[in-house]
Amino acid sequence: MEVGWRIALGSLIGFFGAACGSVGGVGGGGIFVPTLALIIGFDPKSSTAISKCEYYVLFSDLKYIKRILKLPPKR
Repeated sequence: MEVGWRIALGSLIGFFGAACGSVGGVGGGGIFVPTLALIIGFDPKSSTAISKCEYYVLFSDLKYIKRILKLPPKR
């Protein structure tokens, strides 16, 4: 797969979708799957699997950051 405008646009939408999803507490499946299927061109089955992997990585990163920063602070 060549790196072109579709992958760059899909990555950009995925990045901002993950940021908005994590701030709003919404899962990324509604953002990642259509982006992967419609813009990048994956089939729906692969889009769903990749979306679950992306969401797992995002969730793991957030948990790691919260552990380092000790969020929420203890009262």
